[in-house]
Amino acid sequence: MPHQSHVLDRPDPTPEAIPTAGRPSSDGVEPTRRDMVNVYMIPLGAAGSVFYSEGPIRDDAHPSHEPKGGPRGWLERRFRSMQTALHHSEGGMGFRLRRVWEWLQRRIPPDEPLLRRLRKAGMVAVYHPSTLSREEARAEWRNYLAGRRGRHLLGLTLNLAISPLTVLLVPVPGPNVIGFWFVYRTVCHTLALLGIHRASGDRVTTAFRPTADLDEAPGEGVRSRATRLAASHGLTGLGAFLGRVAAATDAG
Repeated sequence: MPHQSHVLDRPDPTPEAIPTAGRPSSDGVEPTRRDMVNVYMIPLGAAGSVFYSEGPIRDDAHPSHEPKGGPRGWLERRFRSMQTALHHSEGGMGFRLRRVWEWLQRRIPPDEPLLRRLRKAGMVAVYHPSTLSREEARAEWRNYLAGRRGRHLLGLTLNLAISPLTVLLVPVPGPNVIGFWFVYRTVCHTLALLGIHRASGDRVTTAFRPTADLDEAPGEGVRSRATRLAASHGLTGLGAFLGRVAAATDAG
């Protein structure tokens, strides 16, 4: 039987207040510390709910300033080498390669940074609409993690299978964008799975906190709600995130 994360169901003395940068949560935990991840459950009507987070924890899917040794160092050197090659590529070929890379980047699921960020989480605070009980919010969070685990396991398997075949593209002029993409996505899927495993296990404390700010107001559209939450709680990337979610839904 898999381990379950610790769950805090303490009543929030101010459930309508979402902690923002520099403001402690109702449990006395500073939400901006490096091991704290705040997650917001955003209801989207008949489409269900999505989970969103933005925070100070660095995303390790992208290279740091000082490449390390081992597989990660190799990946970082390859990433920088490809970026340099794309930047200095001239003519129609270079332009097309940059457009391909940008298109591929837009195909990454918008919630994936959250899953990768969970790798370093010491505590997770899930803020949910006050219309949901903590039990209901907990069930949605666990279902979300389970569903994303399946998606990333499939993605990891496919990328591992396809990556060796991309050596056939080596003779093609210019940087091997497609080949590097499959290696890059293999790393991303691995990091996401590590985050899911950590958040689902007993090493992370998870608190479920109801807040009326996340309730769906009559007549309020998703864009209006995103603007309101961005202004009042500093969720500056929420509008772009919901836009990507809507685009992915329309494409599906």
